[in-house]
Parts: sequence; C-alpha cells; structure tokens
Amino acid sequence: MAKDGNKIVGMCNASLTHKGVVINIQRLHVHPKYQRQGIGSLLINTAIKAFPKAIKVNLEVEKQNHRAYVFYQKQGFKDVGKKVFEIKGVSMPSIVMEKTIL
Repeated sequence: MAKDGNKIVGMCNASLTHKGVVINIQRLHVHPKYQRQGIGSLLINTAIKAFPKAIKVNLEVEKQNHRAYVFYQKQGFKDVGKKVFEIKGVSMPSIVMEKTIL
C-alpha cells in the first residue's frame, strides 16, 4: 500500500505463479489525485523486490484503459496475449502484458 499520512492512496496485489518464478499483478490502483507522481512505479518495484527469485512479471489490463496500458508500456511491459472475461453476460477484453526482470 502507498499512503499519504493515514490515507491509502495506492495499492498493489501480487502473487507468485508458474513454479515461483513469475509474479502476477492482480491489481494496481492509484487514486487519481495521486497519479503521475511515481506511486505506481514504486508499487510495481516493491512487488518485484518482495519476490527476489522471480524472473518475470505479468498482468492484465482492460483494453479500454489506454492510460493504464501506456503506463505499463513505460514500465517495460510488452503485449503477450489477449483475454476476454465474461461477467454476468458482459464481455471485458483485456491485454496480457509481461516484463522480464532478470
């Protein structure tokens, strides 16, 4: 979590997958008022440091979330696939992205 005093302004959930060598970022959120201040980058780097044996990081970003997609590209993530989630009859296309951290 990232905080400004007692206020939570960002959070990142991550776990290891693929035999403990790939970090999967499930969620990364930074409050809009606090974006473009390096908090998202800090959260990603903190997740990477938490799993020192990992060699890659992957995540999924909604196709319509262009701002997040550009952010992840700037962090060194590349497109590696696409997914479509069906939630209660609503399709949500996503882009799968990955970054090597060796």
